[in-house]
Amino acid sequence: MEERFMDMSSFFVDAYFTEYESKAKYMMGSSDPESLPLKEVITDLTKYADEPLGYALGNGYLPLREKLSSLYKCVSPNQIAVMNGGEETIYVTMRALLKAGDEIVVQMPSYQSLSVVAKEIGCSITEFRPPFEKDWKFDIELLRSKVSSKTKLLVLNYPHNPTGACLTDNDMADIAELCRKYGIILIADEMYRFLRLDPSCTDASFADVYENAVALGGFSKTFASPGLRLGWVATKNTELMQKLLAYRHFTSTCTNLPCQWIASELLNKKAEIIKRNNAIVAKNTVLLKLLVEKHADVFAYVPPKGATMAYVKLLGGKQAMSFCMDLLEHTGVLIVPSSVLENSDEYLRVGLCRESFSESIRVVDAYLSAGKK
Repeated sequence: MEERFMDMSSFFVDAYFTEYESKAKYMMGSSDPESLPLKEVITDLTKYADEPLGYALGNGYLPLREKLSSLYKCVSPNQIAVMNGGEETIYVTMRALLKAGDEIVVQMPSYQSLSVVAKEIGCSITEFRPPFEKDWKFDIELLRSKVSSKTKLLVLNYPHNPTGACLTDNDMADIAELCRKYGIILIADEMYRFLRLDPSCTDASFADVYENAVALGGFSKTFASPGLRLGWVATKNTELMQKLLAYRHFTSTCTNLPCQWIASELLNKKAEIIKRNNAIVAKNTVLLKLLVEKHADVFAYVPPKGATMAYVKLLGGKQAMSFCMDLLEHTGVLIVPSSVLENSDEYLRVGLCRESFSESIRVVDAYLSAGKK
């Protein structure tokens, strides 16, 4: 990956939103779903009126961890630790488990923190990148060619941001077998778990499948509540969990307690929330397909199987950043160019889980059609 993505001086996709989001009328590049209003989660907090506003337990509010454990087949509440958003789960995991000189393999493209923190520590990074030409499909032989007996840790993200690729149960079994062979720790970014369009995609977690996995979960994507700023780690490996909790003392000690109360209530409606998000993505995926087909001279893409976005390729040598800036200037639509996600400027990350998507598509279609006249 280009060196600029291995420097913590700038988080490129966040910086992009900071600069341009206020200028946009339509958000068409967001990775999070349409956020839930609080009234759909909880209408009465009086049951918590006598709860002290003290420090939470270091590993999280027990009733919340009990409900989170129900998302897994064989992970107990004590094998889960609640943290402050997905960002802290990544940072603590990397800092606690890695040291300078460690060799790791990271799936690309990826959320920048999944690689940059390890680079700051001084790790050697090998990229695992399933190609567009093979439909972003997971390839165990490609992964096998990237790991060795020297590999300390493997970082995977499925369902995948930004391509929408997913794993099958067989894929997960193959990955676990490969990691077990070399004694590799697996960090599984599962922030989009349960968000899927294709029935072949698995809802399973690596925390259930592999004993040396650390699964990262959160409320921002699957549960459409980024304002809670809550994430969690799940692992059956007691030693790994102890290392995570020990390092966590140096970051935030514990997590916002009232937000954990709200999150606990939210999980009472987990099935409805997941169904709602998947329905929005399914509806918008149809609209994106029609746009791509109508403007086949401009776009090519692999239909996403999961998550909340598609990674659309620009044809004809067009540069993604220039395309996005022109689109923003003339239509008010903001899409994310691949140049703020990876060392590429030929893809667009299109967010598929906002209710305003149909209007965004209409505006983009009109702009492109007018340019051809």
